[in-house]
Amino acid sequence: MMGECIVLPLSVNVRSRVATAMEEEATVRGAAKRFEVSVACAVRIGQRQRAGHGQVPGKIARHRCPLLAGEAGGWLLARLVDEPDLTTRALTADRRTFGHYHQIVLLRPR
Repeated sequence: MMGECIVLPLSVNVRSRVATAMEEEATVRGAAKRFEVSVACAVRIGQRQRAGHGQVPGKIARHRCPLLAGEAGGWLLARLVDEPDLTTRALTADRRTFGHYHQIVLLRPR
């Protein structure tokens, strides 16, 4: 699709080459230009290298909690086995009668 881009981390090989170049060269901008990465990326690579954290890329996406966990998940799975064609509205009304409305918000798309 047009306008979409996929964000991928730089490989460890490129990261280590940028870090080595920054140790050998005088400027961050020179290393960034040489390996065709942004200056901000080169700065972060240098900061990680100086702090001794290594060059392994971190996680890109945020942590996502499992949607069907705990007591609410067990209840929902049992309800769907009994009545597989339930609607979200019916599930919400059912949870309100049991006093567990605060847990149904896990069903809403983010």
